[in-house]
Amino acid sequence: MIIKHPDKGDYPALFALWQEAFGDDEDFIRCFFETAFSPERCLTVTEDGIPVAVLYWLDAAAYGKKVAYLYAVATKKSHRGRGLSRMLMEYTHRHLQTCGYAASLLVPGEASLFGFYEKLAYRPASGLTFLRGIAKDPIALTPLSPEDYLALRETALPEGGVRQKDESLSFLSRFSDFYRCDGAIFALYKDQPEDKSVLSALEFLPLEENSESLPASIAAAMGFQTYSFRTVGNEVPFSLYYPLSSPALPPPAYLGWAFD
Repeated sequence: MIIKHPDKGDYPALFALWQEAFGDDEDFIRCFFETAFSPERCLTVTEDGIPVAVLYWLDAAAYGKKVAYLYAVATKKSHRGRGLSRMLMEYTHRHLQTCGYAASLLVPGEASLFGFYEKLAYRPASGLTFLRGIAKDPIALTPLSPEDYLALRETALPEGGVRQKDESLSFLSRFSDFYRCDGAIFALYKDQPEDKSVLSALEFLPLEENSESLPASIAAAMGFQTYSFRTVGNEVPFSLYYPLSSPALPPPAYLGWAFD
């Protein structure tokens, strides 16, 4: 077993491993590799020269420190139960620490994985709150470029919110549209239901107080009947983090762009 950064010859195997592990369609996987992938931000476990376990990360920051958002941790079905993910995670932590990262963050893909990562000393970080309701009272909306959204997002994040970087924005832009209204910014999924039943937002961030009525007005403006928006809060557990610095980085307060 060898742990290493991948080279170009490994890419077809990484693509196939992702599809086997997560079932995502080819367009989504290709989108990640085109916009957010870097071999320097990927580590693999190889056996006989073939990747059998892998993880990726995207650069981010919290409390002014560099952090890594770990993503798409996967092991081939034929190699599960051998501790390869644990071995890869532990190696990655040492590597990230050497590279100056203050923490790693991740979003477990399912509830059962919270326990697995907690055994690796991951701690609860931020949760999420879902805003749900019936559309009413439409409001004027202004489309934003990804770059303008990112700039406004910097002002809207809560203290300790995770500031994500260019590769995250490039990836997000492939499946989200960005808007602002009088009092908030938000990222809507491009793939919304044709019957306009529920408008879904990856992220809703208020720019001022008293923004509670805005999601209903946004949904009405888009012609939807109801809405479900992700926002800052702790209604449900969401992300975990592993401190790599001393003193330990406090728990990040919000991880919004989680590509789950």
